Amino acid sequence: MKVTWPSGRLVVGSYLSVASMACGSVTGSKSAEFTIAVDSITGPTAVSGGGAFESRLWGVVGPSGCYRFKELRTTRVPAQIDVTVIGELMSGVACTQVFVTLGGVTLRVEPIIPNDFRIVVHQPNGSTLVRRIAGE
Repeated sequence: MKVTWPSGRLVVGSYLSVASMACGSVTGSKSAEFTIAVDSITGPTAVSGGGAFESRLWGVVGPSGCYRFKELRTTRVPAQIDVTVIGELMSGVACTQVFVTLGGVTLRVEPIIPNDFRIVVHQPNGSTLVRRIAGE
């Protein structure tokens, strides 16, 4: 039985086609925003009313490296800060197969803190996670 191989030009052409498709998928990547579910808030339970403080937000961003933390969107009123944690899902790129977490993303709250202050984190399902901070 005689085995014949395609000409060198055909093989090279095939490799170039595959390489250009791979490069095209990276440059043509798209992303979609989503709200990340926060499972806990850590930080002080009481602060001086005249000083800033930091709390940390924890949760799972997504099941693979295609998911990433993008930003904290905040709205501040005197006795409360509303927070929505935004993630981004990348498509058209190669992704690691590892869970991505927030890892304690820092939320810095600037003064002035009234006697009772709340951090309100908005969840993807419409519920909220609330942490009360006492002002001293």
